[in-house]
Amino acid sequence: MHVKDRSGGFQQRLPIVARRYTMQWQEMLGLLGGFLGNFGILPQVWRLFRYRTAYEISLPFLWMWLASIICWLLYGIFLGLLSLIIWNCFAFILALLMLYAKFKWGIRPKESKPVM
Repeated sequence: MHVKDRSGGFQQRLPIVARRYTMQWQEMLGLLGGFLGNFGILPQVWRLFRYRTAYEISLPFLWMWLASIICWLLYGIFLGLLSLIIWNCFAFILALLMLYAKFKWGIRPKESKPVM
């Protein structure tokens, strides 16, 4: 079945099941970007757990990054964008792992000041 679209041309209307799983090039680009972005941070997470030190990771950075991930995840859910949902779920897990490592191995004890 063909339907007329807003531009005046004709577009094939797919059954609901086929429309749901037809992937546009923009969605493929989003999946690739999410892959590169998340796997770019994976070596840092690996390093945190390998050396069991997280002093170099900023706690404000982790909280801001986690808030950003939650916002992007909700945005992806509201718009139904598969690439945003998948990769922000993955990023959320990575952020939680980094936060765990920061609290376990990255909080320095307060140094006592010498008495003069």
